[in-house]
Order: sequence, then structure tokens, then C-alpha cells
Amino acid sequence: MRPRNSSFVLLAVAMLAIGLDVGVARITYGVVLPAFARDLQLSLTGAGLLGTLHLIGYLLGTLASPSLNAKVGALALCRASHLVFACAMLVCGLTSDITTMAAGRFVAGLAAGFGVFSIFLIVFDAIEPDKRAVVGSLVWSGIGVAIVASGLASGPILDEGAWRLSFVVPAALALAVGVCIPRTASAARTQPKAFDASSSRLAELISGSWISSSRRISCSLRATYPTQHLLASC
Repeated sequence: MRPRNSSFVLLAVAMLAIGLDVGVARITYGVVLPAFARDLQLSLTGAGLLGTLHLIGYLLGTLASPSLNAKVGALALCRASHLVFACAMLVCGLTSDITTMAAGRFVAGLAAGFGVFSIFLIVFDAIEPDKRAVVGSLVWSGIGVAIVASGLASGPILDEGAWRLSFVVPAALALAVGVCIPRTASAARTQPKAFDASSSRLAELISGSWISSSRRISCSLRATYPTQHLLASC
């Protein structure tokens, strides 16, 4: 894999990992909560308990990450955590037993805590220190992508039984992260300058996309509400 390509892949995988570990695991859970609470006849107390167990697991995983990382290394920790995360999400998506769901939520939170810690170590190890702020913000933007995706998919996944896909699909994506991250990290780490260039280019693409989208929305609003004074010009 060419250095520049491997850098793009690592950045994309890191954004996906953060989107899964934080965005999907927390935000999407809230989106689908009414559907699976209805199907599993789950009380509000039970739903709150599942969310609490996930956060407890995340806290424990985060606190235990430094010592575990010192023993096995960031790559091994990232790979193992996302494979465990995938298994936990799959269990949550397939079970109808509340106790099993609770165990899955806790383990997913634990794995997510390890995953977030390790993914940033891997990415920051592959870039120059002065670029870490930009790259870190890009990686964290994966959460926003996950939130937007959850909102767009909220209609279909709230149908009876379809909420299970919100666990099964992320499980498959987390499995891909666990498989892809070691190879892409090794390739990008050997070419930090290429990674810096890739991150800068991706930042330009993202900002350009947001500006273009904002202009289209502004033009649409001006066409719909011509009497309103909007700052953006078409």
C-alpha cells in the first residue's frame, strides 16, 4: 500500500473506530431505545440500567488502559478491544434476554474504553507532534458522523425488530477495524510526513464539504423564505 493511501486509510479507520466506540455505542443506543424497550418490554429503570452499565464499563476500560497498554502495546490492545466490542454488540443485537443484554452493554463499554485510548496512541504515534491537534479533531469528528448517520437511519431502525441492525452492523464494522488497524498503522508510521499531508488534505475536504453544504442550505432557505435576511449569499 502506498504511504499516502495507507495514511488516508488509517485516518478513516480511526474516525470509524471513534464513531463506533463513542457515537454508535452511546448515541445510537438512545435512538433505538424506544424500539427495543418496546419489543423486550423493558422498563425505564431497566433501560437506564443498561446505559449505566455501559458507562461503568467505559470508565473501567479507560482507567485500565495505561497499564494494559504497557503490557501488550497499543496495536494489540486496539485490535483485541474492537474484536471484543464486535462480539459484545453482536450479542446485544441477537439476544432477547435482558441479563444477556446487560452483560453485552457492559463489555461493549469496557472494550470501547480500551479502544478509544489505543486508537489515539496509534494515530499520534504516526504523526509529528505539531499536527496532533488537527488530526485529533478529525478523528473525534467520527462521533459527529455517527450521530448524523443515527439520525438519518432512525426512521427505518425504529420499526419492529429492525433495531437489532443498529447492533449487528456496528459489530461488523468493529470487526473490520480490528482487522485493518494493525496493517494501516504500521504503514503510516513509516511515513509521518505523508500522514501529515493526508490529514491536512482530509481537513480541507471536510471543511470544503461543510461550506458547500451550508451554502446550498442557505440558498434553499432564501428561495423558500425570500423575506428573511440571511447572511450567506448564493
